[in-house]
Formats: sequence, structure tokens, C-alpha cells
Amino acid sequence: MFANNPAMIKNIHVITLLFCFFSTHLFAQTPIQKKAGPLFSGDEVKPRLRVIIDNDFGGDPDGLLQLVHHLLSPSVEIRGIIGSHLKPGDGFDTSKLTATHARQKIQEVLSIMNLKKTFPVYEGSNNALIDKDTPQKSAAANAIIKEAMRDDTKLPLYIVCGAGLTDLASAFLLEPGIAGRLTLVWIGGPEYTDIALPPPGYSSLEYNLGIDINAAQIIFNK
Repeated sequence: MFANNPAMIKNIHVITLLFCFFSTHLFAQTPIQKKAGPLFSGDEVKPRLRVIIDNDFGGDPDGLLQLVHHLLSPSVEIRGIIGSHLKPGDGFDTSKLTATHARQKIQEVLSIMNLKKTFPVYEGSNNALIDKDTPQKSAAANAIIKEAMRDDTKLPLYIVCGAGLTDLASAFLLEPGIAGRLTLVWIGGPEYTDIALPPPGYSSLEYNLGIDINAAQIIFNK
């Protein structure tokens, strides 16, 4: 609904970043709490799984809220955050550098939360796959492979994707051995026109699938 309104998009991003800022202060330890020790002891809350977060953070700001939730969770070990691309011509970012801008959004959130150098941030491909055999090489794809092929930890690895699957599919094409070493959690959904007015230019094809159909076919069919 806001895709063609740059002023509204800017306001949404500002509100989202303010949420990140206040969330950090709400959950941060006060000087008294620091003196008394953490809210949860190391024995009570430990990471139960490794997570790589992959989202088109330059688009709809719901991805930024998801990122903050993960950053505030003591039960996951975040091994990387990937900024991935949007559909070409998306109203939130009509440029050809949407993954680059997504990475910048990640870094902006981390800076607001005083976590600037705490987590590795990777830029995904700025383009979808051209076919089902050729990967889009990127720092993000390499990071997925490196983490998936580790043998020095027993924590299961989850890739949580809130956009297209370009970088995961590329990682698989580069190293098929990752398939049995991680679990994909992928969110998506169509527009429900009976509930609310759809945004301009919507299609019946689910948005995240439509970002890179070749990538989705690789993940589900290979």
C-alpha cells in the first residue's frame, strides 16, 4: 500500500529504527543490573541453535523488526546476517543495488543497538539466478557454505529467510553438501484481497517466491 509513496516509506523506516532504539534501552541492563549480574545465568539460557538471518531489509520494514527480535534473543547464536535483494523495480527500492542497501540497513540497526561489530554482516547477490544451474557468487553464499560445513559444533544450523532464496540456492549450487547440514525456515504468503486492499501492482504469485523463482525451484526440487 505504501510502495509508491517515498515519504511514507521513509517515515516507516524512521519509526522502525526508533523501535529498535527503544527496544535496546528497554532490554539493556541498567548500571544496577550490571552490578547484580545478568538477568539469566549462563546455565538457564544458552543458545540452542545457530542462525543465519537472510532478509530483504531494504524493503518492507517488517524484516527490521524480525532482526531486532533475533538480536535480543539469548537462545540463538547468530552466525551471520545477510541483506538480500528485492524484485526489480520494487517500490521500496527501485535501484539495482537492493542487496547493498539491505546490508546498509542491517548495519544501521546494529549501530543504533550498540552492536556494530558484534555480528558478521554479508551482502547477498543484487540479482536473481539466471537459470537453475548457475549460482550468483557472493559473500553471503560463501558464508552459508562455511557455516554449514563446520564440524566443531553440535548446535543445529537454521537459515531463516524472509525474502527470496537466491543466496541459499547459490550456496547449494556451489556446495551441494550443505543440503543435509541445515534447516531452512522460509516465510511468505499471498495477498488476501478479502481482508484488505492489496498494494498497487500486486500479483497472485507469492511475493517472496516471485523474487527468485529459479532459486525456490532449486531448493524444493533438487
